[in-house]
Amino acid sequence: MKISAKYLLTNNKLKNKHFRFYLFLMIILVFSTCSKHYEEYIDPCYEPYPQPTGINNVTFRKTNGDILQFFNFENINEPSYCIGYRYDYEKTIIIIRYNTYYSGDTEFFQVEPLFNGATSFEIQITLKDSTLSDIYKTDRIYIDFHNGYYSYYKFNNDTNTKLTISKYGNLWDKIEGSFTSTFINYYNNLDSLKIDCQFSALRWCDQ
Repeated sequence: MKISAKYLLTNNKLKNKHFRFYLFLMIILVFSTCSKHYEEYIDPCYEPYPQPTGINNVTFRKTNGDILQFFNFENINEPSYCIGYRYDYEKTIIIIRYNTYYSGDTEFFQVEPLFNGATSFEIQITLKDSTLSDIYKTDRIYIDFHNGYYSYYKFNNDTNTKLTISKYGNLWDKIEGSFTSTFINYYNNLDSLKIDCQFSALRWCDQ
């Protein structure tokens, strides 16, 4: 039986069409599977920190008690965060950051200046809990001001420092508490500042 060249050509075209169609389906399936696999295994620890929720406020005072400035993070427009994480198995670090615009962006500088001319600050609290007994000892607290006025203040580790941890949740829950402390300018011992703070920090991934 003779098979015409026209028939063979048509048959080959159909085979090529089917092959291209199945190849296209396979590519879509592979990309879909990889995309789904990637989404399932995105590391949440590398996601941006969310805007703070819960009671987060900071009051800056002179050492005589006069209020310099008060912040309620629920009522500010500037991007900020309050996070906490367990570090080195026996320490907890809590970071409160106001104005998280990248300092190279114009928005960073357009924020209304603070009482001292700075546009950003970061408070960091380090707690010790070597016994895991929920009795936390203040290891370190400091505050950095940035832009326009840069200064680093360390806490005056004495009886004036009062720290309370009211909640220590699991991952993605909250670490909550408050502190009051007097801070001394690292570069000028005559310059001091008192801070009252309540925080509700999202417990981020342990380090």
